Amino acid sequence: MPIKKIDLATYITPSDYMSFSTGETRIAIVSNSGGMARMHGLRTASGYKNLGICTEDEKCEHCNKGYEAKLKWIWIIYWIDKKAVRLLEGGKMIGDGICMATQKAGLEDFTQHEYIITATGEGLKRKYSVKLGQKVSLTDEEKALTEPVKKFLINKHLKQK
Repeated sequence: MPIKKIDLATYITPSDYMSFSTGETRIAIVSNSGGMARMHGLRTASGYKNLGICTEDEKCEHCNKGYEAKLKWIWIIYWIDKKAVRLLEGGKMIGDGICMATQKAGLEDFTQHEYIITATGEGLKRKYSVKLGQKVSLTDEEKALTEPVKKFLINKHLKQK
């Protein structure tokens, strides 16, 4: 990986996953389609550890250990304000919100408009709402940033092993 200059004006903590601060966040979905999967995870003292996709059969090692799988909606997104590409693994509030807003607008896919996700509350009282924003078209510079990261995220997190 080439060394990239740190831009303090747009710096955010490095992560493959999208996280939401309280307030509005504008995203554009850059994956060709969304996906849904049952995902295993484990809450630890230092945060959440993703254990991977459930195989949904008797061979699933995580189910056999008693770890519950939760339904997740999955997209690769471009975080408009931060100019960053992330993997969005959303629960029902975000995932269903994106799907319903897209369906209600009569759109054929997720890549035509931005989505404005509003986070309110803290901890277990955290709530998310989703609304469709303006039509979006990434610039050539944004596309150049997006494509290699998109391929990296697919290979690292979404390929079945």
